[in-house]
Amino acid sequence: TQTASPRPHIPRVGDKIWAIITQFCTTGRYTDIRRQLQAAADARAIFTKIIGVGDATADAWVNAGIHSLDDLRVEVEAKRIALSHVQALGLKYYEDLNTRIPRAEVEHITKALSPAIIDAAHPVKGPIVVGSWRRGSADSGDIDLLIACDGSWQANGSYVNTSCSIKAIERAVTDRSLLLSSGTSRLSFLYRSWVYMRQVDILVAPAAEYGAALLYFTGDWEFNESMRRYAKK
Repeated sequence: TQTASPRPHIPRVGDKIWAIITQFCTTGRYTDIRRQLQAAADARAIFTKIIGVGDATADAWVNAGIHSLDDLRVEVEAKRIALSHVQALGLKYYEDLNTRIPRAEVEHITKALSPAIIDAAHPVKGPIVVGSWRRGSADSGDIDLLIACDGSWQANGSYVNTSCSIKAIERAVTDRSLLLSSGTSRLSFLYRSWVYMRQVDILVAPAAEYGAALLYFTGDWEFNESMRRYAKK
């Protein structure tokens, strides 16, 4: 049998470092590093599924040694990590918000919310469900409701909504919802459905642009990108 060559004496290189060098030279990889990189990638994938958490925040948490939701909750509880209002809700309802919504539940929530939206905003058109539901998907990640209102775009690029009040819709749905964000053309909130807390986004478009908005918000991303490329051409 062939015996392994004795380890040469190299200053400051012990048995552990020599084992790493030997494995890398003979196989072209080092399994512990691969496992560490995979663990970091897995943690980033988990963290970026929290509402309000982007790549930079996820990377900062991983670099700080946080690799799971339980780790993150410990750090938050110890006040070593400060979350925004949206991130705190995203962490609290992480499992709910990352459970796909069946079509029947989307329809149930839409039916429950539509009367309040119509009474509060009096939209010209809608609400209509867009996104993956309108594309015929069996389930959705969240619920996008489009309404059309009288309004116009200003020279500075802002949209002035002259007929629908986002604040009125917000007040109308607050009895069973938790507000995420509110603007002139979008309202996002968490809504308690049969069992889970679900994210609902109400999107407001000018009545004159309803057709384009319906097309755009139905998507998907690849379709929208190809349409923009075609329009520019």
